[in-house]
Amino acid sequence: MTLLLDAAIRCSILVLCGLALAAVLHRQSAALRHAVLAMTIIAAAALVPLTAIVPTWRVSLPVSIAPQMPAPRAAAAPGGMDLRRRDGNAAPAQTILGSAGAARPTVSAADIARVVWVAGVAVCAAVLLTGFVRLARLARRVRGGQWMEAASQLQAAYGLRRPVTLLQTDASDVLATFGMRRHRVLLPAHATAWSHDRIHAVLSHELAHVRRQDWLVQMSAEALRCVYWFNPLMWIACARLRSESEYACDDAVLGRGMAPRDYAAHLLDLARVCRRARRHATLPALPMARASTLERRITVMLNPAVNRNSVSSRTRVAAAALLACLSLSVAAVRAGKSVQSPPAPLAASTDDRSAGVLPGVSLTAPDAEQGRPTATFSASGRSESPSVAPGTHVLEATPAGLLTPPLAASVRAGQSAPAPLVGSIYDATGGVMPGVDVTLQDAQQGTWTATTNARGRFEFPSVAPGNYVLEAKLAGFRTLRQDIALRTAGDWDRAITLQVGELSEKIIVSAERVAAPTGASQAPPAPLRVGGNIRAPRRLHHVEPVYPASMREAGREGVVTVEAVIDAEGSVASARVLSADVHPDFAIAAVDAVRQWKYDPTLLNGVPVEVRMTVSVEFTLSK
Repeated sequence: MTLLLDAAIRCSILVLCGLALAAVLHRQSAALRHAVLAMTIIAAAALVPLTAIVPTWRVSLPVSIAPQMPAPRAAAAPGGMDLRRRDGNAAPAQTILGSAGAARPTVSAADIARVVWVAGVAVCAAVLLTGFVRLARLARRVRGGQWMEAASQLQAAYGLRRPVTLLQTDASDVLATFGMRRHRVLLPAHATAWSHDRIHAVLSHELAHVRRQDWLVQMSAEALRCVYWFNPLMWIACARLRSESEYACDDAVLGRGMAPRDYAAHLLDLARVCRRARRHATLPALPMARASTLERRITVMLNPAVNRNSVSSRTRVAAAALLACLSLSVAAVRAGKSVQSPPAPLAASTDDRSAGVLPGVSLTAPDAEQGRPTATFSASGRSESPSVAPGTHVLEATPAGLLTPPLAASVRAGQSAPAPLVGSIYDATGGVMPGVDVTLQDAQQGTWTATTNARGRFEFPSVAPGNYVLEAKLAGFRTLRQDIALRTAGDWDRAITLQVGELSEKIIVSAERVAAPTGASQAPPAPLRVGGNIRAPRRLHHVEPVYPASMREAGREGVVTVEAVIDAEGSVASARVLSADVHPDFAIAAVDAVRQWKYDPTLLNGVPVEVRMTVSVEFTLSK
């Protein structure tokens, strides 16, 4: 219902502006006012897609809300949780207890409003569709006679390319026009007895509707009214649109040379014989003699001072440009409220990389005033800080005996529609990954951090829409860093896959400048930090690089960086030189040795996988 309410408010603003502009143009021609209202309807129908396309223009509406929160109750936290400030002062703890009984299902006001809206749309659409069915069964085609001759002459005069079908009904009170591509004029049963002047007046009016495409515009407005049936402005706009179309067609008849008094007399006679037309008021057609507007129409057509000019192309373009700018502005604007949200407990849980809980981890959340409330994770690995007010906070988790960087988090108040950002992290085999450090950074460099639990899930509470940088890292895997945009509801649930990281080690190959080359000494491989479900490869067979004789005789030294791919069986599948400024003899010697190395397989969740390794081979000459 939020989307519907937002669209209804925007539509109301646009329709109200269109009605106001039509009122300002009351001294102009009815054709111009009808064109303005028609463009307003088109712009209102395009508001929903425009809202999703045009850039956002956010307008802050300052609203001060001071909700009353129950005072926290001092109590021991579950599991022996210790909540204290670093300055030694005790901080109040708050225990949240679940309801003992099952929650009773309730029907919200939004659910009731949704049902009422759907019912209203269904009723309006049913009335409209029933009218189309009645139109299809109502008439028979007129063939020959003075009606066809007059219709042919007026079609040529109006420049209509498609023929207009004349249909005669059995009813004595139906006179209207309908159709988009195949235009039809409904005539009452006694129309064959009309005089030539009345036939000319009726067809001039109805074919003016056809030339102006009034039926298509009116039906578009009726369809939009079905959606916004609860909005009185849409009913007013549809009624004004129908009235202005009748005024404009009356002006077209008078512009063809018919005397206003004669045309008014014909209109009065038609209204008298069609006085029971209310029976067909729901037909999706444009009736010529509607009694509710007859007095006003006759008054206007007998007033010689009324502007009866048609709308020029330049005027149409100017009106369309004005309404286009207005609709784009209405579609782009976003209203935001500066609301101070109440403080709430900040809860978290910690797990190690083997999915075990980590008790005793110290959690610190300093605020902008440098207050540093802390909490210690209990034996169950859960922690809940005392009430934390909205703002910017840096979250630091310091596990005892582990070397990890501080985790950073940010909570910013005043954002619109915040929601928890959750996700799951998997490895290349599809297994969940506990213990992954996940960092979220916004455009103002504020950061949040979280760690995946035993099921590989992470959660950032209350993240506002916007653009962020999400980073996930775990030793033994490649660090993932990606830009994300939180716009729709699905953006707040992420699925991430981490790839196996790269190994690196450094080999030093040394030789005497004069004596025969000696075996190269090898530096032990750098220790690799791996996660709880990955096992680093172990070298089984090593071949030392040979110092090239040409380079030794020339007294040259060098460092070669080689990237090797260790396949699932532990063999070096490929090796390539990454250094650009190295002599080819050094490169060949390093690659030849690395290709002969053999490792035991790298296991990810017990499954052999391929892994990349970076080797630095340093060739040095001893004195």
